[in-house]
Amino acid sequence: MKHPHPLVPAQFDRRCNRFAALVRLDGQSEYVHVPNSGRMWELLVPGAPVLLTPTPGADRRTRYCLSLVWHRRRWVGVDSRTPPSLLREAIEAGRLSNWASSRVVASEPAFGHGRLDLVVERRGRPVLVETKSVNCVVDGVALFPDAPTERGVRHLVEMAEAARGGQELAVWFVVQRSDARLCAPYWERDPALGEALLEAARSGVEVSACRCRVGAAGIAITHEIPVRLQRPAE
Repeated sequence: MKHPHPLVPAQFDRRCNRFAALVRLDGQSEYVHVPNSGRMWELLVPGAPVLLTPTPGADRRTRYCLSLVWHRRRWVGVDSRTPPSLLREAIEAGRLSNWASSRVVASEPAFGHGRLDLVVERRGRPVLVETKSVNCVVDGVALFPDAPTERGVRHLVEMAEAARGGQELAVWFVVQRSDARLCAPYWERDPALGEALLEAARSGVEVSACRCRVGAAGIAITHEIPVRLQRPAE
């Protein structure tokens, strides 16, 4: 997936709140939108190189959106809105073996008290798909979430209930960096999410993960990676 506009280099300064930060751009301080409510403590450090997406429009409070952060000699995607588009592209390109010959037929289907991300027709049946953006990796393990998410827990509880009723559902963890070898719940940060994900899988929700190639030209899913659901031994 190509970035919608050429990205603009800057240096991270500090986070102002969950959805805003200050960066240094051309020697000046610039207030930018952060499209991710996660903590991202290990990524958003003063002086880190970042790439910004211009956000044209007279009604915008900010001129730029924070898209990529340079961390451990690689770019990491931090825009939590991109995984549905990345997964759609990967399915349509046939990059995911278990989803070969599938096609995306709808976006943002109503579900429970909110919406999921995609409806995919697979083997003649509709599968409701939720995507999760992941950018925290520790020792090769992609961990989600890096901050508690009541909305994420609620989605998984509703998905588990629907799966027990016969609906086909799937969760895809899209790791927006290239150094993850497997994916797991971040039990230390949100044990409720871990338990909800484990119960969803037991109820029939398909749980998968993939990693991406991330660069200034674009982001693309490249590989599926295993998912480890069990709580680590104490």
